[in-house]
Amino acid sequence: MTDMKSLIRNCGMCIVRLFGSDVRDAVDGELLGRALIVPWRGTVHLIGYEGIPLRMVCVPQDRIRYWRVALGFAKAEVPDYGRVAREL
Repeated sequence: MTDMKSLIRNCGMCIVRLFGSDVRDAVDGELLGRALIVPWRGTVHLIGYEGIPLRMVCVPQDRIRYWRVALGFAKAEVPDYGRVAREL
């Protein structure tokens, strides 16, 4: 059974490598990996992404549009809970 799962996963990852888009950091433009980016029902799904954790960010635009916002990805920072607890 696990051989079949790994075979299906490997075939899926081959499809992602062929048809997937480059996922770049919106802040510095660094290549973070490849994924199929599928917007569906108001959410964005990254299929086949195997990189570091990401967060969605709004990308600055040259003109303000309230009906359309450009979204990008950035590296998620690790929270420093110890520092937050000391400040409280």
